[in-house]
Amino acid sequence: MRSTDDGATWDAVQAPVDGTWTSVVYGAGDDDLYAAVASDDGATRAITSDDHGVTWTAHPTPAGAWSS
Repeated sequence: MRSTDDGATWDAVQAPVDGTWTSVVYGAGDDDLYAAVASDDGATRAITSDDHGVTWTAHPTPAGAWSS
């Protein structure tokens, strides 16, 4: 989900992997977001956005190498 009005309304966001979002952090840049997603295949993926969450890029991580 994504909000552009301080949480008054929310829009669905399509992530590049299916699974459960386990954490999201707002980066130092105005538009940067970083998230960890526990995917349905058991792996954890790091995903990033440089446009406030409009689009996301997946970054595979080694199986079992990271947990949040």
